[in-house]
Amino acid sequence: MKLKDYLGLLAEGGPGFVQLALTNACNAHCSFCSFSRLDSSQWLMAPWERLQQGLAALAAGGVRFLVVTGGEPLLYPHLHPALALARRLGLVTLLCTNGWLLTAEKINLLAEAGVSHLIISIDAATAEAHDTHRGLPGLAAHIRRQLPLVKAAGLVPLPRSPSAAWCRTSSAWEDSWPSWASPWSPFLIRSVSCTPAI
Repeated sequence: MKLKDYLGLLAEGGPGFVQLALTNACNAHCSFCSFSRLDSSQWLMAPWERLQQGLAALAAGGVRFLVVTGGEPLLYPHLHPALALARRLGLVTLLCTNGWLLTAEKINLLAEAGVSHLIISIDAATAEAHDTHRGLPGLAAHIRRQLPLVKAAGLVPLPRSPSAAWCRTSSAWEDSWPSWASPWSPFLIRSVSCTPAI
């Protein structure tokens, strides 16, 4: 969208924005999140038929932007068709992930489905602390390896940072942006996501 498109939306009350959690399933073991304490038998997935109806209702209701989250949305079995449907309905789609399940194939599928931005959670000033917070040893290195593939696929990578763990440990995170995440510097956004455990 161009600036004039955004300004035109103001007459309609502004661009509608929805954050949609497709599942509570997650592959990480974050110390600050209740999803990590769920047994796989407690995982829930959005029913595909209802999700299709919901996406159509969002588009009909004027929603322009959809952020797909979870748990870990890459675990959702109907993710690709859901994202493709959202895009066909005219929704600008973004996806939030911890990054562990990103592969070249999945990145290309996300781009094919029309995802515009890939939001990857960053939780600490060092790779070691980030991996510890997430309970996924090697996660920071994996994310760094995937970033060139994300960019090559035409997706805009955005860091989501800090999470609740970093909120408790870094009072001036803007001045201590993690060096391990420096490939994101051109995309740095100033947002704080301090979500309490459920």
